Amino acid sequence: MQVKSIIYVAVLVVGQLVSSTTEAADGAEFDLRPRLSAGQCARVTANLEVEGKLHLAGQEQTEEVPLKASGALEYDEQLLAVPDAPLANCRSARWFHKAEAAFHVKSQQSTIQLDDRRRLIVVDWAANAAAGVAVEGRLTRDELDLIEPPGNSLLVDGLLPQQPVKVEESWTHAPELLAALLGIDAVTSAEVHSVLREADASAARCELAGNLFGAVGGVSTEIEIKAKYKFEFGPRRITWLAMLVHEKRSISPVTPGIDAVSRLQLQIKPMSSSAQLVKRKALLSRDPLTPADLQLSYESPTGQYRLNYDRRWHVISEQPNMLVLRLLDRGGMLAQCNVSTKTLGKQDAAPALTGFQEEIKKALGNSFGQFVRAGQHGDDPKRQVLWVVAQGQADELPIEWHYFLVANTTGQQVVLAFTLQPDEVEALNKADVALVRGLEFLPPATDTAATPTELRAR
Repeated sequence: MQVKSIIYVAVLVVGQLVSSTTEAADGAEFDLRPRLSAGQCARVTANLEVEGKLHLAGQEQTEEVPLKASGALEYDEQLLAVPDAPLANCRSARWFHKAEAAFHVKSQQSTIQLDDRRRLIVVDWAANAAAGVAVEGRLTRDELDLIEPPGNSLLVDGLLPQQPVKVEESWTHAPELLAALLGIDAVTSAEVHSVLREADASAARCELAGNLFGAVGGVSTEIEIKAKYKFEFGPRRITWLAMLVHEKRSISPVTPGIDAVSRLQLQIKPMSSSAQLVKRKALLSRDPLTPADLQLSYESPTGQYRLNYDRRWHVISEQPNMLVLRLLDRGGMLAQCNVSTKTLGKQDAAPALTGFQEEIKKALGNSFGQFVRAGQHGDDPKRQVLWVVAQGQADELPIEWHYFLVANTTGQQVVLAFTLQPDEVEALNKADVALVRGLEFLPPATDTAATPTELRAR
């Protein structure tokens, strides 16, 4: 899954525009500033190809594995709010006709598609960050990565100059815009500029090139970028973009490193209206970007539970009865959570609090130091929650463990074991409690075999 998360950090294609142009008069200036308004629609297609290597962290050394990936998107996009200044807040609604990707990593192949129930997406740009939200239901991490490729069509017009320019005149780009278009967290330094190569009465053709250093997932990344794009004076917007990106990224706590070339081609065709979005006009009248709407959804492979969780959590390991997540905050890993499952018979009861503490003490072994707090409550009439905070040491470092056992009346149990350093508890800000509250039990399968609950948090 980490592979899929990083695929959409790079982008695009070196394309060529073939068209006849009239040579501009010497010294003529061209106003390329976009003129967009709420309600405007366009059909957007994006095709992405990635080829390179992933760097996987091993026990003793880093392993390099070959990577190939491709993705295709096609959607209708309607502008809901347009910026009143460069990089100001804006929003659009998208109906996806197609959203799919294929991956070939080492000897394994996989594919992903956007669920039909989540084809209506609202994309919001605010506080220099873009967020895509499914209007009906919650996206999975894979789906989020799938629908957020580089070259965001809502933001691409930000590449245009803010004042009239002459042929061969160049301009630079804001770091926040470059970060958003490349799908990284921040740009720390950049030498990237665009230049107007040619223009006539109908269109202008620009080129972009440069290098930048940035950060994503708490690690550094180095990117070389080349692009061509076309601005049409009729709709007064960019209608074509081709971009080639070579990225070298370090291994992060949640994703592999990468050394790959990505090629993206983006086409934006203005249209009078979208039948699919017109049908769903009422669903777009509310503001969907609440904290709950921004959550992602994960369903266990065995179908025992569903997690609705903060986007800062990342799945790094997935097995039938064990899930490992890590929480990234302000560029660093804040905590790890091991989620394990157990199915009891209906006649069996979840252990009492003292029994749960004994299981924890046994699981931690020599790492255990002391219990700090413990308690139990019912956050739902149909389930019981036991919680225990323990402290100790691991590899001679002070460690704090937050354990939660969630059990329902049908004999299902889930244990969430959080590991963090004691001085990070304040920064955690009850993200552990929020993850527990986001746990939903699913109807048990009749053939589910009982498996021991793994308590050890590493």
